[in-house]
Order: sequence, then structure tokens, then C-alpha cells
Amino acid sequence: DALETMPAVEAGQVLHAALLFTSGKPRGGIIHSLGERRHRPAVPNLLRLTSDPDALTATAAVRALGLIGGKEVIGNLQQLLTTVAEPVRSAIVDALLNCAEQLLATGERVPAQGIYRQFGDAKEREYVRIAAYAGLIRAAGDGALVLVASGLAGTDAAHQVAALRLAVEIQDPHA
Repeated sequence: DALETMPAVEAGQVLHAALLFTSGKPRGGIIHSLGERRHRPAVPNLLRLTSDPDALTATAAVRALGLIGGKEVIGNLQQLLTTVAEPVRSAIVDALLNCAEQLLATGERVPAQGIYRQFGDAKEREYVRIAAYAGLIRAAGDGALVLVASGLAGTDAAHQVAALRLAVEIQDPHA
């Protein structure tokens, strides 16, 4: 915990080194700290840990990767999504939604929209579909009002919830 909050580069390096010599809950804590620090040099190690037989390690690695983000991480997580079971799959969905939020924050709307669209299927859990549709609305720019109106008029409860939550934020004069 102390190393996680230290701004020194060496703190991240020490955590990264410790990752290789720990297991169980201590490893999970180290993985979490690497994610919170956005320690990009750990990405290759974290990607390997996503297939660890210990669910705590695998899900912690996925969550850390979601915090770190980046195109390499997104591509790898999307590949893993089709091959893993719960609880790792749910962690990957959350991590990808987090990556989409990061893309949106840096103005990369098109790749963010691609991730959001990926989770709009009825097979996804409702909270995932709500987050995905809300992300699509936020990423739509001038098209947000159309998505809000469509969500409200439609029959998908997840779209309706997302549209209701974001309707007040629409800056379009026609809103």
C-alpha cells in the first residue's frame, strides 16, 4: 500500500519485481497496486497472469490491465474475452469498459464506440448494457440526442435507463 502511493519510479519497479516472487493474496495486492500506478512496464507480465489458474490472480491482472489501458491491452483483452469463463470474463468486460472510458477521455471516440457496441447484446448483463449504451451516448457527440431519443422510445430497459440518466446532460438546443 505504501509503495502504491509513492510517486517515485522506483516504487513501481519494486512492485513489478515483487510480482514475480509472490502468490495468492499478496500477489493480488501487488497486481492491484501496479494497476493503480498505471505501471505500463508490467503489461507483459500482467497479460501472462490473465490465464493464471488462481482466479484471484487472473481477475486482479485483468482489472489492473483495464486501469493501465492502451491499444495493446485492449486488443489482448478482446482476444481473451472469447476464451475465458467466469469470473475472469466479467473482469474483462469491466476492464474493456474502463479502457473505453479512457479512450473517450482522450478524444478517441471511434475506438471507444467500438468497445461500447461490443457489449450491447441482449446476452450481456443489464448493468453492462446500461454502461455500454451510456458510453455510446457520451461518445456520440452531435448524435447524442438521437441515441437518447431512440433509447427512450425503444423497448430495451438498459437503453432506457442509460438514456434517462444522460438526457439532462445533452447540450443540443433541440433537446
